[in-house]
Amino acid sequence: MKIYARQAVGSTWKYHETDDEGWDHRTVSLREDWTPVVAAALAEARPSSERDWGQVAWVSVDEWLRRPDVELITAVKFEEVWSLARGALGLPVEVRPYRGNE
Repeated sequence: MKIYARQAVGSTWKYHETDDEGWDHRTVSLREDWTPVVAAALAEARPSSERDWGQVAWVSVDEWLRRPDVELITAVKFEEVWSLARGALGLPVEVRPYRGNE
């Protein structure tokens, strides 16, 4: 089952979508004024991914979800935030898997 959640970290909101196994699939970071910092998908990861897409968590989120400052959100809300962030960052809304030397 996919999980959608957000967390306030300092002056940044972190939005996460997990895959069916509970691993981070897509993530968005927004400043408190809703300016996007990162909108990244694990499928797009490659050696230079932090420069191009931001940092995607590489750990299971089970323990993270138990934190009191984490709030579950709907898939619709996540998609709204994802689309707005990707558009503002000049990135396609669709996730395009990394296929090497592209």
